[in-house]
Amino acid sequence: MSTYDITVEQRDAVYASLSPEQQQFLSEGMLRGRRTAFAMTLARAKGAVIPNEATYEEIEHLLEDWVYTGYTDAGRVSAEHPCLCGRPLRYQHRVQHKATGQVLHFGIEHLKQHLGMDAKTVAAILKGFEVLDAERDELLSKVHSGWTLESQVALPDGFKLPADLQAHLDLGLPLLEKQLARLKAKIRQLLEPLELQPRRRPAVWDAPVPAAETAAAPPPAEPEEEWQLAFDLFGSEAAPAAVPAAQPASAGGSAGQDRSANTLALPERLKAVVNELLSEGVGSVRVMCEVLIQKHRGDGSRSSTGKPVNLYMQVCLYIDDELVRSGRCRLLERSNEDRVYEWVG
Repeated sequence: MSTYDITVEQRDAVYASLSPEQQQFLSEGMLRGRRTAFAMTLARAKGAVIPNEATYEEIEHLLEDWVYTGYTDAGRVSAEHPCLCGRPLRYQHRVQHKATGQVLHFGIEHLKQHLGMDAKTVAAILKGFEVLDAERDELLSKVHSGWTLESQVALPDGFKLPADLQAHLDLGLPLLEKQLARLKAKIRQLLEPLELQPRRRPAVWDAPVPAAETAAAPPPAEPEEEWQLAFDLFGSEAAPAAVPAAQPASAGGSAGQDRSANTLALPERLKAVVNELLSEGVGSVRVMCEVLIQKHRGDGSRSSTGKPVNLYMQVCLYIDDELVRSGRCRLLERSNEDRVYEWVG
């Protein structure tokens, strides 16, 4: 059994003892996590490879049918919150069809029955929801036991906490174990003296490398950070992890299309789509690429990690050269895994 097992009655009592601000933070985190888990799973089922940091608003641009919009906790099993089959529910989930606007209410057990999804996709969605529920129970269990940061770790003077951790502490809420582990890792990294890192001093007899060989040697390639699908309740950083081999592009696109990718020029027909996505709040280049592949016949060539190869470079170069330079867009974040931009207009 988990260290943070908590009965439904205990969980409800602890939740009721939280301040309105704490309850709002927790409920918003649960909703955001469920929407992300639902959207991420459906996008992956379509063959998309999405970075962990993508928001559900971005991911939902890849979905054409159902999106998760929320759930109701009635506090008890209630006939006022029934499943489509008529069964009274305590937890009533809601989804909406993007094209028709139709809204369905159902118990989580009937997800497959009402949405027509395959069993594997439904199981992945349920697994994501279970992870979120476990994190909620961990947090409430720690509230119940009087958890404090001081009992777990000593912060160095002047140490600045990451924003998601600071948000918990500002509200008087405990950190999750995965957040605490990340915090301890950051502290260790800060305290490790550089002098302890081995540095090889060249021996006097080391033969110099000929200039011609030095010029011919290619620079070492930056390792790509592989991503791991994780349904984080509070959007914390995810550790790199291996992923399955890249799936082939969907019927909407293939690796053999848009051969102009070899020129590093984004096809003209895709530039307007990128502009539209940026203006609608999609900042992740990785997500833009998936939309272009799935819906607009973009080049589906991928690396071993699943990251688009030609198309990713095309989109970045287009945004930097034409949108950033003209002041219509600006770069917010950049890493080996993704770039995130903001539309200025």
